[in-house]
Amino acid sequence: MTKNFQLAGRALIVTTTVGAALQWAVVLERTSAAVWARWKFSGYGGGGHIVVGQSTQVAFLLGSGVLAAVGYSLWRAEKIEDGSRFWCGVSRLAWLSILVCTVFWKLF
Repeated sequence: MTKNFQLAGRALIVTTTVGAALQWAVVLERTSAAVWARWKFSGYGGGGHIVVGQSTQVAFLLGSGVLAAVGYSLWRAEKIEDGSRFWCGVSRLAWLSILVCTVFWKLF
């Protein structure tokens, strides 16, 4: 029974890590688009700002919060159960990456 929960937890760790990578891809793509727009339209007013809708921002932040919470709880579970260092490190990297990416999104 415990083995099944361990396998499910590891699958969730992989899912969280993939979610973190996708989140970074979106943020870096939007950042590069903003930099390009700022360069291309530098003299036209507006400064090349990229506008993201409010519902998109809310969905992004809520999804990020849920994904980070899942990643954190998986990290704690791996740490408490003396799981392998690899899986503990991957889950920690995933939820910390999500937090850093979310802060980067809000600041820039």
